[in-house]
Amino acid sequence: MKILDKLPENLQTHKIAWIIRHAERQGQEDKITEKGKQQAAQFGQLIKNFPINAIYSSPTDRCVETAKIIADQLPHDVPIVLDYHLNEEGAYVTNMKKAIETYQKLGPEQFFKLLFTDQPLEGYNIYSKAAKKILDFVQNNTTEPGITLFITHQFIIRMLNHYLRKLSYHHKVMKVEFLKGIIVEV
Repeated sequence: MKILDKLPENLQTHKIAWIIRHAERQGQEDKITEKGKQQAAQFGQLIKNFPINAIYSSPTDRCVETAKIIADQLPHDVPIVLDYHLNEEGAYVTNMKKAIETYQKLGPEQFFKLLFTDQPLEGYNIYSKAAKKILDFVQNNTTEPGITLFITHQFIIRMLNHYLRKLSYHHKVMKVEFLKGIIVEV
């Protein structure tokens, strides 16, 4: 996994927030697939020798299920904390139905152009304020040297990546594969 190469050599002296997308799910269902369960178990095996302090998860079933499977692979008990900061509705989205309608009405190009320039969009929080709120949450909960894992959704990771890298709407919004994401040193 390429992202592992980006981790500092001595994790005992660095506070790392690793923000990942949940394991594979079936369509729009909130449960992960059998393949997703295997992915989560493999991910847990991959990180089992790293100092994992805690797992924060969106309270949606697919994220919680992913968190539990990963935690089961670790050699020591790791607390799993559920928090709405990691949920689409609560972070960027204020009203899911209106948010979907706004996105469909505007189309991807116009939607992201308006979003990244902090224009008010029906069903959404202001982009920069929401990103700052999520980043504050991540930083405030990455309190110990080692890795704190955050399991969330593609949209949140995409928006946070854009915010951290100070990208404009002209930049392509990254696609986030299952169990992939970004690392932030706190």
